[in-house]
Amino acid sequence: MPAGCQTEGCTVGDTGICVLDNDPGTCEFRNRDEATQIESVEPEYVRPVLEAPQEKPTLWGSLPLDLDELRDLMALRRCLLIGVVGTPAAGKTAALVSMYLLLSHGNLEGYQFADSKSLMAFEEISQGARRWGESPPDEMTARTETSGGRVAGFLHARMRSLSDDSLIDLLVPDLPGEWSDTLIDSNRTDRLDFVRSADVVWLFVNGSELRQPALRMHTLNRTKLLLRRVADMLDVRKPPIKIVVSHADAGDLPEQTVQKLNKMGEDVGVDLEIIDIASFSDADGKKPGSGISKLIDASRPVPLGQPPEWPTDTIEADRFALRYTEAGKP
Repeated sequence: MPAGCQTEGCTVGDTGICVLDNDPGTCEFRNRDEATQIESVEPEYVRPVLEAPQEKPTLWGSLPLDLDELRDLMALRRCLLIGVVGTPAAGKTAALVSMYLLLSHGNLEGYQFADSKSLMAFEEISQGARRWGESPPDEMTARTETSGGRVAGFLHARMRSLSDDSLIDLLVPDLPGEWSDTLIDSNRTDRLDFVRSADVVWLFVNGSELRQPALRMHTLNRTKLLLRRVADMLDVRKPPIKIVVSHADAGDLPEQTVQKLNKMGEDVGVDLEIIDIASFSDADGKKPGSGISKLIDASRPVPLGQPPEWPTDTIEADRFALRYTEAGKP
């Protein structure tokens, strides 16, 4: 007998249709207790396929590159490694943000965005979302050790030069200015060891302070001390050093200040070039990002000249190729 009915052959329990054409809800032959009884079955516990992560997951590319990732990338491509130093508020992060915004909108003169392995890090600092917190990090932090916030590392931007259609992999560190302060005050160099391998050094100076008579001498003295520390750290191999003066929208530097900056380079024996930039500007005639393209242009290695032609003179000597020199003579 089907469950829910006392009548032989009734399939109301399976089909919901009474064999006597009665309403299943009011049929007198319906066994209501049996029809409405629902067995309570305890569900069997099944362990989840994946355990909940201990930390909030981080998307690839959301952090700067650490030193290991930097080495891996430089092993694959010819990169332009920038050494960046500068005291707090010198304009280092502002310059990175300006460069990224110009690239992302196709407005960086002479260059076009091609790729980035730290795209979200650029995006975050451009929105002001990444902070050093109460105290800056003490060292370069590996990706697997971070649990949020801002870390010291390298930002990567691959760009195409419109002048020669070449690709440039730019690697720029995103570091706290306090590291440069400790380099000046206590000569702590371990956190800035990578500067020894840099192709060029950007030494940022707060241009707003250089344009204020009350702060000018103090800023010049700190800049000279920082330049000397960097030069000593570089030892024999001294890459070109660019003095990057921020806040160019505030006006030209006094000529005497420019002369003092150039004299610093002569005193420590390094090749200096002063480049004014305006990462952001409201001044008439000075566009936001002014000087960024010039800074990148000046940082690129000088193209090698054409190789000398292979000599056509016939010389009776074995293994002549081993004796060939750039001058085209044995």
